[in-house]
Amino acid sequence: MNVNRIATDAPFDFPWPDRVEPYEKRHRYAVMRGPDGGSGGEMSVAVGWRTAFGRDRRRILVFRNTITVLAEFVGEDDWEKTRHAVWRIKVAGTRKDAKELREVPPGLDGLEIGPASRWLTGPRTFSGLVVRLHEDDHAAMIRVAIVREGQKPLPKSERPPTDLSEPPRRAWSAPAPDQVSNVVADLLAFGETVDPLDLFPTLVPEAANLALSDPFAFALATCLDRGTKADIIWTIPYWLKERLGHLDPKRLAAMDDAAITDVLRSLPNRLRYMDAAPRTIREISRLVANDLGGDASRIWCGRTAAEVRDRFLGIYGVGDGIANMAVLLLEKGYGLRFDDLDRPHMDIKPDVHTVRVLHRLGLASSTSTADAIAAARRAHPAFPGALDAPLWQLGRTWCSARAPRCGECAMARSCAKVGVGAP
Repeated sequence: MNVNRIATDAPFDFPWPDRVEPYEKRHRYAVMRGPDGGSGGEMSVAVGWRTAFGRDRRRILVFRNTITVLAEFVGEDDWEKTRHAVWRIKVAGTRKDAKELREVPPGLDGLEIGPASRWLTGPRTFSGLVVRLHEDDHAAMIRVAIVREGQKPLPKSERPPTDLSEPPRRAWSAPAPDQVSNVVADLLAFGETVDPLDLFPTLVPEAANLALSDPFAFALATCLDRGTKADIIWTIPYWLKERLGHLDPKRLAAMDDAAITDVLRSLPNRLRYMDAAPRTIREISRLVANDLGGDASRIWCGRTAAEVRDRFLGIYGVGDGIANMAVLLLEKGYGLRFDDLDRPHMDIKPDVHTVRVLHRLGLASSTSTADAIAAARRAHPAFPGALDAPLWQLGRTWCSARAPRCGECAMARSCAKVGVGAP
C-alpha cells in the first residue's frame, strides 16, 4: 500500500451527532491499492485535542475521504515525551474489545500491540488491547483504519434491536412559522435575563473579574477561544498573570514561541491548539503593545463594529466566528453599542452548545455548523447573533449533550425536544 500526501488543511470543526469538535489540522492522502487488496481512494488524518480518561489528550482521527471516521487514536499518558497514541482494538465484525492476541484481527502484523493499561491510566480506561503508534506515522494509522473498515459490524439500522424498552426519540421536522416565532420570542426573553458575568465562565472566580476589568485579558482570551471549554479560555489570562507575575502585552510580545509554549504547558489546563496558541498570543500582544500604546481598549473604544472585527481578524487563528463573538461580547459584557453594526449579517458563533440547542429547539435540521448558522438567520433575520448568548447559556445550564434537564429549562414551553425523548 502506497500513501502519498495530497495537502494539509487549516483548522476545521468536525460535527459529531452531539457536538462539534475542533481539530488543528487535517492531512489528506491518496492511498494506492496494493497487492494485499487494501482499499484505495482518499484518506485523511485529523489532529486535535480532547478530554479523555481524566485529562486533556492528543486526539487523532482517520477518515475515509473527509467524512467517514474509521479509527480514533488517543494520546498515551507520556505523550509529551513519546508523541505516541493508541487505538482500541476491536474483535473483527463486532464492537467488543480484543483482550487476547488471538482476537486481534488480521492485517495488524508488525505493529506494536499491548494492553491499554501499559500506556493509559485514569478514570474510565478499558482493559483491552491497543495498537501503539507515533502520532506522525500516518501511513500505519491509515493501515489500521482500512483494516477496521473491512471488519466493522453492521450499522445499527441493520442490526436487531437489543433494548426494546428504550423510548423512541423525536425526529426533526420543519417547524411551522408560529412555532419559530414562539421559540425566538422565548430565546430573546431568556437572553435578557442572562447576567454578563455568566458569559465569562471561569475556573477561578477572580478570572472573570480580570476579563471584565482588563481589556487585554479580554482580547487575549477572545483570540484564543478555539475549541477549548469556555471556563478554561477565560481563566487563561489569570493563570498567565499568576505564572509570569504580569499580563503586560509588551513583555509577552518580546517572548519567543518556545518560551510561551513552556508557560502554556505549565498551566493547570491545556489549550486545544497548542501549536497555534504562541503565535496568536504574540500577535495580539504586539498589536496592543506596538500599535495601541499598551491599551487594548483602543481596539474598540471609538471604533466601529467593522473596525473591531477587522482588528480581531488580523490576529492569527481568528476567524469570522470569533470576530463576531468579540463584538457581541463587547456589547453584552462591556455595555458598548455599535451603531454601525450590520445586525442582519451578524451571525452566531457556532459551538457545541449553540448547534446542539438550535437542533433540539427544532430550528436546525442537524447539529452541523452550516445548519446552525442558516437556522439562526432564518429564525431571527433582523439579528441572528442576538440568539448566540441565550443559546450558549441554555447549552451550558440545562441542555447538556447526554442528560438534558428539560423540565427545568427556560425553553421548556416552546422547545421541540428533537432527539431527546418521546412526545
